[in-house]
Amino acid sequence: MINKYGREKIGVKVSVCKVTWHICWTLLAGVVSGTNAAESSGYGQITWENRQIDVRPEIQDTNAVVVFKFSNVGRQPLTIGSVKAACSCTAISEKKKIYAPGESGEIEIRYQIGNRVGLQQANVVVESDDPAQPVSQLTLRVFIPELVRISPSVVEWNLGDPPGSKRVTIQVVHNEPIHIIGVNSSNDQIFGTLHTVTAGREYTLTMTPDNMREQAKATFRLESDYPKSKPHIFYVYAVIK
Repeated sequence: MINKYGREKIGVKVSVCKVTWHICWTLLAGVVSGTNAAESSGYGQITWENRQIDVRPEIQDTNAVVVFKFSNVGRQPLTIGSVKAACSCTAISEKKKIYAPGESGEIEIRYQIGNRVGLQQANVVVESDDPAQPVSQLTLRVFIPELVRISPSVVEWNLGDPPGSKRVTIQVVHNEPIHIIGVNSSNDQIFGTLHTVTAGREYTLTMTPDNMREQAKATFRLESDYPKSKPHIFYVYAVIK
Protein backbone atom coordinates (compact mmCIF):
# COMPACT_ATOMS: atom_id res chain seq x y z
CA MET A 1 0.00 0.00 0.00
CA ILE A 2 1.49 3.33 -1.09
CA ASN A 3 1.15 6.48 0.94
CA LYS A 4 3.28 9.47 1.58
CA TYR A 5 5.59 7.29 3.62
CA GLY A 6 5.77 4.56 0.95
CA ARG A 7 9.23 5.27 -0.29
CA GLU A 8 10.71 5.25 3.12
CA LYS A 9 8.91 1.92 3.94
CA ILE A 10 9.94 0.31 0.67
CA GLY A 11 13.51 1.42 1.30
CA VAL A 12 13.47 -0.17 4.70
CA LYS A 13 12.08 -3.44 3.31
CA VAL A 14 14.69 -3.59 0.58
CA SER A 15 17.44 -2.86 3.08
CA VAL A 16 16.17 -5.56 5.43
CA CYS A 17 15.96 -8.07 2.58
CA LYS A 18 19.51 -7.30 1.54
CA VAL A 19 20.76 -7.78 5.08
CA THR A 20 18.81 -11.04 5.44
CA TRP A 21 20.19 -12.50 2.20
CA HIS A 22 23.69 -11.44 3.22
CA ILE A 23 23.35 -13.28 6.52
CA CYS A 24 21.94 -16.38 4.82
CA TRP A 25 24.77 -16.53 2.29
CA THR A 26 27.33 -15.97 5.03
CA LEU A 27 25.91 -18.82 7.14
CA LEU A 28 25.67 -21.15 4.15
CA ALA A 29 29.23 -20.38 3.13
CA GLY A 30 30.36 -21.07 6.69
CA VAL A 31 28.59 -24.44 6.77
CA VAL A 32 30.08 -25.49 3.43
CA SER A 33 33.51 -24.27 4.47
CA GLY A 34 33.25 -26.08 7.84
CA THR A 35 32.15 -29.30 6.14
CA ASN A 36 35.06 -29.18 3.72
CA ALA A 37 37.46 -28.47 6.58
CA ALA A 38 36.09 -31.37 8.59
CA GLU A 39 36.44 -33.70 5.62
CA SER A 40 39.99 -32.59 4.94
CA SER A 41 41.01 -32.86 8.62
CA GLY A 42 39.11 -36.09 9.40
CA TYR A 43 40.65 -38.69 11.68
CA GLY A 44 40.32 -42.32 12.67
CA GLN A 45 37.68 -42.91 15.31
CA ILE A 46 37.48 -46.05 17.44
CA THR A 47 34.25 -47.53 18.75
CA TRP A 48 34.03 -50.71 20.86
CA GLU A 49 31.39 -53.42 20.70
CA ASN A 50 31.91 -54.05 24.44
CA ARG A 51 34.31 -52.56 26.96
CA GLN A 52 33.56 -55.18 29.62
CA ILE A 53 33.14 -58.92 29.15
CA ASP A 54 32.19 -61.44 31.84
CA VAL A 55 33.21 -65.07 31.42
CA ARG A 56 32.65 -68.24 33.45
CA PRO A 57 35.26 -70.85 32.51
CA GLU A 58 34.60 -74.56 32.76
CA ILE A 59 36.18 -76.50 35.60
CA GLN A 60 38.74 -78.13 33.31
CA ASP A 61 39.82 -74.82 31.71
CA THR A 62 43.29 -73.47 32.45
CA ASN A 63 42.71 -70.20 30.57
CA ALA A 64 39.81 -67.83 29.95
CA VAL A 65 39.91 -66.38 26.43
CA VAL A 66 37.78 -63.46 25.20
CA VAL A 67 37.83 -61.16 22.17
CA PHE A 68 37.17 -57.41 22.34
CA LYS A 69 35.89 -56.16 18.97
CA PHE A 70 36.15 -52.59 17.64
CA SER A 71 35.58 -50.60 14.44
CA ASN A 72 37.08 -47.52 12.84
CA VAL A 73 34.09 -45.25 12.15
CA GLY A 74 36.27 -42.26 11.22
CA ARG A 75 37.25 -40.83 7.81
CA GLN A 76 40.95 -41.64 8.10
CA PRO A 77 42.98 -44.75 9.02
CA LEU A 78 43.10 -45.63 12.72
CA THR A 79 46.37 -46.69 14.34
CA ILE A 80 46.42 -48.81 17.49
CA GLY A 81 49.35 -47.94 19.73
CA SER A 82 50.36 -49.76 22.87
CA VAL A 83 48.11 -52.39 24.43
CA LYS A 84 49.05 -53.12 28.05
CA ALA A 85 47.68 -55.43 30.72
CA ALA A 86 47.90 -54.62 34.41
CA CYS A 87 48.64 -58.24 35.36
CA SER A 88 51.28 -60.69 34.13
CA CYS A 89 48.55 -63.35 34.18
CA THR A 90 47.06 -61.72 31.08
CA ALA A 91 48.38 -62.30 27.54
CA ILE A 92 47.39 -60.04 24.63
CA SER A 93 47.15 -60.88 20.93
CA GLU A 94 46.68 -58.40 18.06
CA LYS A 95 46.38 -59.09 14.34
CA LYS A 96 47.65 -55.71 13.12
CA LYS A 97 48.01 -52.02 14.02
CA ILE A 98 46.42 -49.94 11.22
CA TYR A 99 42.73 -50.09 10.24
CA ALA A 100 41.15 -48.38 7.24
CA PRO A 101 37.93 -46.32 7.55
CA GLY A 102 35.01 -48.69 8.13
CA GLU A 103 37.30 -51.62 8.95
CA SER A 104 36.84 -53.74 12.08
CA GLY A 105 39.41 -55.41 14.31
CA GLU A 106 39.78 -57.33 17.51
CA ILE A 107 42.07 -57.78 20.50
CA GLU A 108 42.27 -61.20 22.12
CA ILE A 109 42.78 -61.44 25.88
CA ARG A 110 43.95 -64.72 27.44
CA TYR A 111 43.70 -64.91 31.22
CA GLN A 112 45.67 -67.63 33.04
CA ILE A 113 43.47 -69.14 35.74
CA GLY A 114 46.19 -70.94 37.70
CA ASN A 115 45.25 -71.40 41.36
CA ARG A 116 42.85 -68.45 41.43
CA VAL A 117 39.24 -68.80 42.52
CA GLY A 118 36.20 -66.56 42.77
CA LEU A 119 35.78 -63.27 40.90
CA GLN A 120 38.98 -62.10 39.20
CA GLN A 121 39.29 -58.88 37.19
CA ALA A 122 41.86 -58.02 34.53
CA ASN A 123 42.17 -54.54 33.00
CA VAL A 124 43.75 -53.77 29.64
CA VAL A 125 44.60 -50.26 28.41
CA VAL A 126 44.52 -49.61 24.65
CA GLU A 127 46.06 -46.48 23.12
CA SER A 128 45.19 -45.18 19.64
CA ASP A 129 45.57 -42.04 17.52
CA ASP A 130 41.87 -41.19 17.89
CA PRO A 131 42.13 -37.63 19.32
CA ALA A 132 38.66 -37.86 20.85
CA GLN A 133 39.45 -41.15 22.61
CA PRO A 134 43.21 -41.72 22.80
CA VAL A 135 42.93 -44.22 25.69
CA SER A 136 40.39 -47.02 26.10
CA GLN A 137 40.15 -49.31 29.13
CA LEU A 138 38.86 -52.83 28.66
CA THR A 139 37.77 -55.00 31.57
CA LEU A 140 37.63 -58.78 31.72
CA ARG A 141 35.81 -60.31 34.70
CA VAL A 142 36.42 -64.01 35.27
CA PHE A 143 34.16 -65.99 37.61
CA ILE A 144 36.26 -69.02 38.60
CA PRO A 145 34.50 -71.83 40.48
CA GLU A 146 36.01 -72.77 43.83
CA LEU A 147 36.81 -76.46 44.08
CA VAL A 148 38.87 -76.67 47.27
CA ARG A 149 39.55 -74.29 50.14
CA ILE A 150 43.15 -74.23 51.40
CA SER A 151 43.88 -72.63 54.76
CA PRO A 152 46.39 -71.14 55.03
CA SER A 153 47.71 -71.10 51.47
CA VAL A 154 51.05 -69.61 52.60
CA VAL A 155 53.04 -70.88 55.60
CA GLU A 156 55.98 -68.91 57.08
CA TRP A 157 58.86 -69.44 59.49
CA ASN A 158 61.43 -66.94 60.77
CA LEU A 159 65.15 -67.61 60.59
CA GLY A 160 66.54 -68.86 63.88
CA ASP A 161 63.25 -70.25 65.15
CA PRO A 162 63.28 -73.81 66.47
CA PRO A 163 62.41 -76.26 63.69
CA GLY A 164 58.76 -77.16 63.86
CA SER A 165 56.00 -78.46 61.62
CA LYS A 166 53.03 -76.44 60.40
CA ARG A 167 49.77 -77.77 59.09
CA VAL A 168 47.52 -76.76 56.18
CA THR A 169 43.91 -77.86 55.80
CA ILE A 170 42.49 -78.75 52.37
CA GLN A 171 38.69 -78.89 52.25
CA VAL A 172 36.75 -79.89 49.14
CA VAL A 173 33.85 -77.48 48.62
CA HIS A 174 32.80 -78.76 45.21
CA ASN A 175 29.64 -80.88 45.12
CA GLU A 176 31.59 -83.84 43.75
CA PRO A 177 34.41 -85.52 45.69
CA ILE A 178 37.98 -84.58 44.77
CA HIS A 179 40.80 -86.86 45.86
CA ILE A 180 44.28 -85.50 46.52
CA ILE A 181 46.48 -88.29 45.19
CA GLY A 182 49.95 -86.83 45.55
CA VAL A 183 52.11 -83.99 46.85
CA ASN A 184 55.50 -82.70 45.67
CA SER A 185 57.79 -80.01 47.08
CA SER A 186 59.99 -77.83 44.88
CA ASN A 187 62.63 -77.61 47.65
CA ASP A 188 64.03 -80.54 49.62
CA GLN A 189 64.78 -78.19 52.53
CA ILE A 190 61.02 -78.11 53.29
CA PHE A 191 59.20 -81.42 52.96
CA GLY A 192 55.53 -82.25 53.34
CA THR A 193 53.35 -85.16 54.39
CA LEU A 194 49.76 -85.57 53.22
CA HIS A 195 47.12 -86.99 55.58
CA THR A 196 43.59 -88.05 54.61
CA VAL A 197 40.87 -86.92 57.01
CA THR A 198 37.89 -87.85 54.83
CA ALA A 199 38.62 -89.29 51.41
CA GLY A 200 37.50 -86.93 48.67
CA ARG A 201 36.48 -84.26 51.18
CA GLU A 202 39.22 -83.22 53.59
CA TYR A 203 43.00 -83.51 53.82
CA THR A 204 45.84 -81.99 55.81
CA LEU A 205 49.37 -81.20 54.66
CA THR A 206 52.10 -81.11 57.31
CA MET A 207 55.21 -79.14 56.27
CA THR A 208 58.52 -79.42 58.09
CA PRO A 209 61.76 -77.50 57.43
CA ASP A 210 65.00 -79.49 57.38
CA ASN A 211 66.81 -76.62 59.13
CA MET A 212 66.23 -72.99 60.05
CA ARG A 213 69.72 -71.65 59.30
CA GLU A 214 69.03 -70.13 55.88
CA GLN A 215 66.21 -68.58 53.90
CA ALA A 216 64.20 -70.87 51.68
CA LYS A 217 61.04 -71.05 49.58
CA ALA A 218 59.02 -74.06 48.50
CA THR A 219 55.98 -74.62 46.34
CA PHE A 220 53.89 -77.68 47.10
CA ARG A 221 51.93 -79.18 44.19
CA LEU A 222 48.82 -81.03 45.30
CA GLU A 223 47.76 -83.40 42.54
CA SER A 224 44.09 -84.33 42.27
CA ASP A 225 41.95 -86.74 40.24
CA TYR A 226 39.35 -84.16 39.15
CA PRO A 227 38.23 -83.73 36.48
CA LYS A 228 39.38 -86.93 34.81
CA SER A 229 39.99 -85.23 31.46
CA LYS A 230 42.46 -82.73 32.93
CA PRO A 231 42.98 -83.09 36.69
CA HIS A 232 43.55 -79.91 38.68
CA ILE A 233 46.74 -79.13 40.54
CA PHE A 234 46.48 -77.01 43.68
CA TYR A 235 49.32 -75.09 45.29
CA VAL A 236 50.55 -74.31 48.80
CA TYR A 237 53.55 -72.05 49.48
CA ALA A 238 56.11 -72.21 52.28
CA VAL A 239 58.73 -69.57 53.21
CA ILE A 240 61.60 -69.36 55.67
CA LYS A 241 62.43 -65.66 55.92
